[in-house]
Amino acid sequence: LLPNQTVVRFIPGLLPAASIRAGSAVSLWQVIESEDGYQPQRIVSVAEVLSLEYGEGLFADEAPNVALLLNLEQSTLLLQAVAADFPVYVLPLP
Repeated sequence: LLPNQTVVRFIPGLLPAASIRAGSAVSLWQVIESEDGYQPQRIVSVAEVLSLEYGEGLFADEAPNVALLLNLEQSTLLLQAVAADFPVYVLPLP
């Protein structure tokens, strides 16, 4: 890790696409309620997936624990969204 990088683990709001695996580039989104209804909002433009850890047994169908390599600013934005209890969605980048 570089001095300005950290790893954040969280459980996304939905199962990530099957194409997402360790090493994938992803973006992070949340949906917020505004005066105009619900609006998508990008939290992080590009992040690297370090790992996806799926549950076993009864928890096998749940969204995995996702570990992302983020810079400190990105990690702050993600942690704010998680702390506010907003679902966070992991989307693959081409």
